[in-house]
Order: sequence, then structure tokens, then C-alpha cells
Amino acid sequence: MTRLRESPTARGALLCGLIGVLVALAWSVIIPPLQVPDEPQHFAYVQEVAQTGTLAGAADEQPISSEFGAAMSALRFSRTVGNPTGRGPWEGRDEWRLKRTLSEPRSASDGGGRTSASPQPPGYYLLGAVPYLVADAAGADILGRLQAVRLLSVLLAGLTVLFTFLFVAEVLPGRRVAAAAGALAVAFQPMFGFISGGVTPDNLMFAAAAALFFGLARAFRRGLSLRLALGIGAAIGIGLVSKQTFTGLVPGAALGLLILLARLPRERRLRLAAAAAGPAVLPLLVYAGLGATVWDHGLNDPGSAASPVVSAGTGQAPTMSGRIAYWLQSYLPRLPFLDDLIPGKVPAYNIWFKAWVGYFGWLDYRFPGWVTGVALGVWAGLLALLGRAAWAGRSVLGRCRGELVTYALMVLGLTIVIAKPAYEYRLQTGFAFEQLRYLFPLLALYGAVIGLVVTGAGRWGREVAVGIVGLAVAHTVFAAVLTIGRYYA
Repeated sequence: MTRLRESPTARGALLCGLIGVLVALAWSVIIPPLQVPDEPQHFAYVQEVAQTGTLAGAADEQPISSEFGAAMSALRFSRTVGNPTGRGPWEGRDEWRLKRTLSEPRSASDGGGRTSASPQPPGYYLLGAVPYLVADAAGADILGRLQAVRLLSVLLAGLTVLFTFLFVAEVLPGRRVAAAAGALAVAFQPMFGFISGGVTPDNLMFAAAAALFFGLARAFRRGLSLRLALGIGAAIGIGLVSKQTFTGLVPGAALGLLILLARLPRERRLRLAAAAAGPAVLPLLVYAGLGATVWDHGLNDPGSAASPVVSAGTGQAPTMSGRIAYWLQSYLPRLPFLDDLIPGKVPAYNIWFKAWVGYFGWLDYRFPGWVTGVALGVWAGLLALLGRAAWAGRSVLGRCRGELVTYALMVLGLTIVIAKPAYEYRLQTGFAFEQLRYLFPLLALYGAVIGLVVTGAGRWGREVAVGIVGLAVAHTVFAAVLTIGRYYA
């Protein structure tokens, strides 16, 4: 504890993490119940675990409990979600009806059927059952229990910010201002805050991913120790039981571990490889064992009825060439020889950058278009400073090839994992599947980019850091005002 107080890096990480908690807490209070994407399905899963000790996904059960269904109806969920003019029952007789519905006794344990959340591993839901049961024991109604589970997401957001600070501090040693700017840019990123305010396993995945990046960065600079091997393995294990998307990061992390092990004396390699593999695999083994003996829920349980993946317009099935073309178009300008699978001149701009500025709720409200134009101008300046920092540090980057390849493969793996269901979904429905939150396992790298921008500003680094954080704070404040107007005005 004394060493923690004496370490400026640790104090900076804790302070930034606390700020991340406070920002996420504010979002959790502002956002009405169930208005974070897929929050009803995820909360229903938490409720099933807490009430019955079993996982969701039973074919013979209704998707949500009677208690939860009545609350959703009283909240006007179906008339609010996806409807920019929809409002909740916040005043008058509507508010009275909501309170009466919440006070009426109904079963909380007759749900647990298949939803879109059913295929997900149970890590977040098992953790969420703890605050749920505490709130239930305190006599809270279902909305109080929902808010209690949201507090778990709030704490996980703080961990994500904390590990982002530590990661940037490792990759840019001695530059705590840059580390603070990177971590606070993450804390005040509006879409991160919005997701962190809701019940979703994404938040556990974000924290595990940020911890994984930190562990790898520290090992690349200080060597792979027993403690770091255990920590990296634990981050992988927790990530794998948080959400399936995390699998995209695993090949890159495995490559990084192999590079780190190759630098060690032969007599230490096996021991540290086992130290990393143990906590990485153990959660999956426990999940598989309990799934087979207690929960009747396998690792690859589909959880919802599967349907053939064919194009709604042409009846064509997905192809490997189509998957590759879709993946390339999702992140790069479309090349002339590729089929136009995603409408728009620059799909990556429409899919990711506009969402970075802010697609809130169930993607039903956003900033006006001119805000995106301003953001584009700001990022042009930031990228110029990033290029200056990369050029000035090119000799250092050359010595970090193994680490950079590791991160690049982690990015590549995640984008591939995202693109596969996105391609199939677009074939089936003609609509977009991608949401910005799918890229948030890379938030630590975003923090590092901001740290490099600050470094690239040279002697003006502190002023640039203040400016970046100030813009991020303003971005979040205006996003919160936008959200309040959307749901309460």
C-alpha cells in the first residue's frame, strides 16, 4: 500500500480510473432503463442467473420473466426504443401506472428462454447476479435491481480507464501527461460512457482487453515474469468468458506470448507458458464442466433459433470471397475490383467515424451532421501530430517490431470476428450490423494514439493534452444534454 501511494504512475492510474467511474455513473443515471442496446436481453439473463442459478437459453421457457415483461410494458419500451419521439412514463398518470405496476407481485423466475444474449458466455451475468441479489435483499423493485447491476458496469468502466492509463504509461515511459490524456480521452468518449452506463457484457470485455494490452506492454519492456504471465493469462481467461467477440484478440495475444517466451532461457519457458495458459484456459474449462453437468449450456450453445444465411434479395449464400470483400470494405475505401457490398462512398467513415461522434440509444438519435464535420477537422490535426510523433520515434518503433506485430494481429483478429456476422446479417436483412462498441476492446490503443499525439506536440504537449481532454469533456457534456433532450424533454 505504501508503494502504491508513493508511485506517481499508480496514483495517476487510480485518479483516472475514478474519473472513469464517475463519468459512467453519470451516464447510468441519465440513461432511462433499457435504452442501452440489447440491455433487456442482458438484464433478463442476469435475472435468470440470480433467481434460478441457471443460464438463459432454455427452448421451453419464455424469454423474460413476467415481472420484467410487465415492467417493460409500463416503461413503454416498444414505443420508445428506435423512436426518436418516444418518451417514457415520467410524469402524471403514466408515472403512477409505472409505480403501481412495479409494486404488484409477479414471478421473477419464469423467464430464461432464448434471446440474442443466450449464446454469450456467463462471466458478466454471474458477476451481475451479485448486485442484483444485494438489491433484491434490500427490497428494491426491478428497476432498482437493474440500476444495481448497472453499477457493476460503472466499476468495470473505471477498470478500463485505469488499465488504459497503465498501458500508455508503459508504451510511453516517463510521459505521465500523455498517459493521463489517453486515459481521460477514453473516460470521456461519449459512446464508451453510454455503453458503460448500461447492463451489457461488453463492459467486462473492455476491461479484460485493456488489462491484456497492459500486461503485454509491460512484459515486452520488462520481460515476462511469473506474475505477468499469470496476469496476461487471467485477462485472456476473463475475456473469453465475457463475450464471444474477445476471441478475435486471442491469436495476437498468443503470438505476443510466444515472442516473449522465445526471449527467455529455455529452462524458464515451459513454466511461464504453463503459468499463462492455466488462467487463460481454466475459466473455459469450468464453464464447459458446469455447462455439461449443471447448466445444460455448452460452449457453442446457439441459444436462439438458427436460420440459413442467405441474401434476402437474391437468395445467395455467403461466400469466402464475399466475406473478404466485406471485411476490406468495412475498414478501407472500396477497391475498384471488389463488389459493392456496403452502400456509400467510404463505408468506414459512415460505419465507424460517424458512430465515434455519437449514435446513441438503440442507434435512434445522434448529433447533427455539422458536428461530424468539426470532428473530422479535429482529427485531421490530431493525425498530423501523430505522424510527427511516429517519425520522430521511428528508431524506437523499429526496435518494437515484435510488440507492434502483436498489436496489429490483435486488431486484425478483432476486425475479422466483427466482419463475419456483419456480412451474414447484411445478406439476411440488408441492414447494418456493426456498432462502434464492437471496436472498444481496442480502447487501450486509442489511448496510446492520444498519448502519441501529445508527444508529437513537443514542448506544447501539455497544452495539447489539456485541449484534447477539454474537447472530450465538452463532447460528453453535449452528448449528455442530447440524451436528456431525447428521453425527457
